[in-house]
Amino acid sequence: MKELNITEEESKNIPGSKTSDEKIIIQFTCKVCDVTSLKKFSKNSYEHGVVLVRCPSCQNLHVIADRLGYFGEKDWDIETYIQEQQRKDDVEISETITQDKNNQ
Repeated sequence: MKELNITEEESKNIPGSKTSDEKIIIQFTCKVCDVTSLKKFSKNSYEHGVVLVRCPSCQNLHVIADRLGYFGEKDWDIETYIQEQQRKDDVEISETITQDKNNQ
């Protein structure tokens, strides 16, 4: 995975989770409309729950993580899928987890 170089200040303007816990930021390209966007979501949801992100252009939902098996295989995530598919440049996930101090 490529590391995104996003400051904590810049991360405040990325759409997504508004909770006060740790966040993960993902840059992805929608395979429906080919629009690239950034989304922010909870690290806890990514590691223990379900994460869906909506494309801002076509409104398509993309599964990023499914630890509960709601959409198929239990304990599935996009990072593992990309590694298995050898498509490492399709998605960029931040290695640095940011915390939104405004929502604490």
